[in-house]
Amino acid sequence: MKPFAPEDLYRHRTLRSLAGSPAHTHFAYVVSRARRGRDGYDSVASRLALEEPQRRAPCAITSRAHSASSLQFSPDGGTLAFLSRRNSHGLQVYLLPWDVGEARRLTRLDCTPSRIEGFSPAGDALLLLASERIADADGPCVADFLPYKLDGSGFVARERTRLLRVELASGRTSRLVDGDFDVSGAQWSPDGQRLAYVRTAGGRERHRRELWIARADGSRGRRVCESLTDAYGVRWSPDG
Repeated sequence: MKPFAPEDLYRHRTLRSLAGSPAHTHFAYVVSRARRGRDGYDSVASRLALEEPQRRAPCAITSRAHSASSLQFSPDGGTLAFLSRRNSHGLQVYLLPWDVGEARRLTRLDCTPSRIEGFSPAGDALLLLASERIADADGPCVADFLPYKLDGSGFVARERTRLLRVELASGRTSRLVDGDFDVSGAQWSPDGQRLAYVRTAGGRERHRRELWIARADGSRGRRVCESLTDAYGVRWSPDG
């Protein structure tokens, strides 16, 4: 067996962001690989049919010239939402018709989106996590909580991860919950009436992640499962 060489890095592929829909027998996924001659990676979204007669080799649905991540299907399976960095717009949300058509930019965000959490049950809005700067990058910053920095992310005391609602008709965004904490996951209930989300605790307990439930618009939030040390990956059961 030949020893591993630096050149072998370009043979490595990473599968990310798998998405499917009960409305059809296709699924979408992102494959990431290192770029030759550049300090970065390609992230290309592809589609694959699971059943005959449509089953064939995977087909790329985004270009290597632009990144793709955080794939999510609309409830009817007709639209694929994803994050992409294109032209001079920075990282934004794009919508791609699943049958035919080109991706169109939905948002004009000043903050940095990190992950699309999903569509609303009615298919008229998206849940989006985005990082927002709350302090001057050049000024002093006092870190009074842990963790104040993360491997791969660096110093995070100047930023907060917000939970946003994005309207599909207009691209307008609004905060669903607000405060001195970070949101790490969220999902609307199947009937669209409630919102479950995971957020960091306050004060000296900021390293903990708590489960909260609120109305669909983020109001009247309350903490649940207080005995748990940490909560991750919130999901509703089909009956809510």
